Amino acid sequence: MVEIELCKAIREFVAHAVKDLELPVQVKNDGGEEYFAHKVPKIVNGYLPPKRSQKEDDIPFIMIRPDAGTTADEETRVEVSIIFGAYSKTDDGYEHCMNMLTVVRTALLSMPFGVLAKRYILERELSWQNYPDHLDAYWQVDLKTVWRLRTVIPTNPEY
Repeated sequence: MVEIELCKAIREFVAHAVKDLELPVQVKNDGGEEYFAHKVPKIVNGYLPPKRSQKEDDIPFIMIRPDAGTTADEETRVEVSIIFGAYSKTDDGYEHCMNMLTVVRTALLSMPFGVLAKRYILERELSWQNYPDHLDAYWQVDLKTVWRLRTVIPTNPEY
């Protein structure tokens, strides 16, 4: 449960950080115009939904999900991926992902004392990876974060 609450807090924080960032979207029948339409990245919980037949894709997106964790007596550590997806017909598509990454990374590292929602502590070493092998005009960059929080200890001794 703490992992889900952590990711929810990260999604809210990231949504606020990128609220003014508009990136190109793929519009069907756009006549070949690369930057015909723009929108703020969609914040996605966990995984992209199945493809739907709609005018616009779910791109650009920022997907947030817990990947791994450890729990000890005093502390829980949770590894969370923040995945940036963008669309571009040209080779600059990775730059859209890097722009999102830069905005989010700067916001995360600017949190006072690295604390989110008064309970989650960000480890200040962030790592990211670009994927040069991409599908057609879809680009992706992953940011790995690690968060620490106090382990919840049950008060009922019967457990």
